[in-house]
Amino acid sequence: MISDHTHFKTGDEIVFTTRGFYHPERKIKAIPLYKQSLNGGLEKSVDEFGDKWFYQTHPSWIQESSFGRGIFVPTSEITETYDPFKSEEIIKRMEDEVAIQIISFLQEIGIDKKDIGLLGSYLFYTGRKPHDVDLIVRGKDNLNLVKDSFKKLLTSIDGRNSPSEEYIRKSIPRYEEKYNSNFNDFVGMIRRRWPTIRVPGKFFGKIRFTYKINEVPILEPPLGEVAANRVISGRVIEDSGTSFMPRHFQMKSDGQQIRVLTYFWDYSYCVKRGDKTVLRGDYYPENQMFILSNPKHHGLRFID
Repeated sequence: MISDHTHFKTGDEIVFTTRGFYHPERKIKAIPLYKQSLNGGLEKSVDEFGDKWFYQTHPSWIQESSFGRGIFVPTSEITETYDPFKSEEIIKRMEDEVAIQIISFLQEIGIDKKDIGLLGSYLFYTGRKPHDVDLIVRGKDNLNLVKDSFKKLLTSIDGRNSPSEEYIRKSIPRYEEKYNSNFNDFVGMIRRRWPTIRVPGKFFGKIRFTYKINEVPILEPPLGEVAANRVISGRVIEDSGTSFMPRHFQMKSDGQQIRVLTYFWDYSYCVKRGDKTVLRGDYYPENQMFILSNPKHHGLRFID
């Protein structure tokens, strides 16, 4: 079964990762992660919106909707799948001591090993040794367990929950090229990624989260007329949805409770409760939904 974060490969050796749980019939919403390199292996080449190289490969798979541009892969094109939660044998063979400590800690606080997995190049052969370690945990209750114990986890491995300043400095130009600098505060968003784990000189990675199947909320479609490129401001009152895909959170603006939603991958953990924010996006007043869908015109900034 293909679910959120399932990786898969198509016949032309492109590896994708699945985005969320909502897919059209016989198609999977996904992002290309790796493509064939000249030396015969796989090179990482993320193309979230299909505007870098993917449009030359499968232009008909790129589609627009009220949730923004997406890539929808026909299920008939999928040749192999890689389930993040079938990683037990890979974990047993891992040599990264810090990653092993983290996984052991997650099990000690009560997370079943079947709800702990790996993402990225640990799941399939690329021709290169895996670099960063991204773990994935399944279940809303498990998200709360990790949040409640995260400081203890960092203490146990002598870790930090922020990337280095050098990492931030190198990341900003990439984000500004992919999205835009006028409407986004990427430094602020990066600093809010609480499940980042860095052990200087030894380890850098993140813990990501996904729903259990029986927890997946209904995706409410936007209703009525849209106020495009609307600017609103308010205070974040609920933030747990930023851990999942699509990213979502609740904010209060002018006395109204508004649900904010985006499929932007890099908006993981983008806000925390109590933040004062300014958003630019598409507003649907009929069901008070605000969607960030256009990477070049939409965004999120913080008010001091």
